[in-house]
Amino acid sequence: MKGTSLVGLLMLIPSAAFAQMGTNQGRSTSFEFGLRAAYSVPFGKATDSPGDDLNQTIRRDVPISLDLNYRFNEEVYAGAYFSYGFSSLGDPLACASGASCSAHTLRIGLAAYYHFSPRGQYDPWLGASIGYEQAKVSASGPGGSSDATIAGLEILNLQVGLDYRVSSLFAVGPFVSAGIGEYSHVDAGSTSGSISNQALHGWVNFGLRMSFMP
Repeated sequence: MKGTSLVGLLMLIPSAAFAQMGTNQGRSTSFEFGLRAAYSVPFGKATDSPGDDLNQTIRRDVPISLDLNYRFNEEVYAGAYFSYGFSSLGDPLACASGASCSAHTLRIGLAAYYHFSPRGQYDPWLGASIGYEQAKVSASGPGGSSDATIAGLEILNLQVGLDYRVSSLFAVGPFVSAGIGEYSHVDAGSTSGSISNQALHGWVNFGLRMSFMP
């Protein structure tokens, strides 16, 4: 495909439930389940076209994530994650009067984590992931509806967090993450195919993670 500008294409669219328990009890399962909510801001470019900054398409995102991890030992966990984000459009894509607009993000991939104090009440951890990511903008109005999707590889996402163990079954705590990726495919009406003028972009997330069977 020839050089693509995502903004140009889109402009065409008309803990109290658990009692405190000791932390020295044995693990009841080798699996850990996680639920996250975050506030996310983008940086970088959607494509290498002039002015095609990602924050002109999506100003911010609120991703809700689920992950399932296998515990290889006390410190090392690894598994898969799925994230769906509710996004706000950037200024150039402000919805026209009488139209209904929405945007969302999607991420899916594999992750690994290292826990520094898995038996302690406070457990700092580090994580890294790689996966597929997608951003989609939709619009509908009297003249019909349309949408545009851009997708590619999230090359690396690094995470740091702190779990507070409420009980042997439940932990909660803050995390910060930053990822970098590159969109490689666009689908916007009659325009569909690979992006030749790819560019790096990323997301910074600030959020809260709850883990079950930590």
